[in-house]
Amino acid sequence: MSNNIKMINGGQHQNIIENSRRALKYADVWSKYYNRELQKGLAECIDKGDLSHEQAVKLAFIGTKYVISLLDIDRQGEELYKVDGKRYEQPEEVRQNLYDTIDRVYNFIGFLTIRDLLSIFPIRKDYDGELYQCKDYFYTVEALSKMDWDKPIGRDNVFSLMWDYCNEDLERILMEYMCLISDLHKKKTGKGFAEVFSEMYDIPSYSINKDAGLIQDNQTGEIIKMNSKKQSHIKIVK
Repeated sequence: MSNNIKMINGGQHQNIIENSRRALKYADVWSKYYNRELQKGLAECIDKGDLSHEQAVKLAFIGTKYVISLLDIDRQGEELYKVDGKRYEQPEEVRQNLYDTIDRVYNFIGFLTIRDLLSIFPIRKDYDGELYQCKDYFYTVEALSKMDWDKPIGRDNVFSLMWDYCNEDLERILMEYMCLISDLHKKKTGKGFAEVFSEMYDIPSYSINKDAGLIQDNQTGEIIKMNSKKQSHIKIVK
């Protein structure tokens, strides 16, 4: 039995390692492409005093794909640590660099019009959002109908637009961006967005230290020891 478990874990590791190599390869390609176009955009700004519309569209698209490739690497790291029973955490410098990259990509998206956005980031064709109370194709189209399609979106409007826009790549980046902002806020204040939200609406929240086997009530400071011997009510059905 133990030999079988080792073989399964070994197979999992091998698959994750292969996926990680593939993700690294793609990220390297997108990184070189993105940095090359960044240099072109910088040269334009120096020579002409502004970024051309054509170059902004390129940088918005390529930058988005570059960020997605970085998130794919991150996902493989999480999977590898999960197999080993460890917690995966990115270094603070990596998190800050990722935040800066996404923020820069959002700047480029701000140069685009809604027509540009639709052409390079098509709306995902999900039509049952009303059933599940989430955004879908129709929700996005309705939100866009209230905007000028031929006017640049503007950096100040990008964040709110991303909430309404139904596209897998842009949604993944938005969620990561929110997590990064929360991390930066926690670094400055000691509290992430979840803790702030909990305090605002008087929602109980807890911190878990799995290594020490402790649970702390964030409101009262009370510490409770986890009962590791408690049996689970979940059974495996064969």
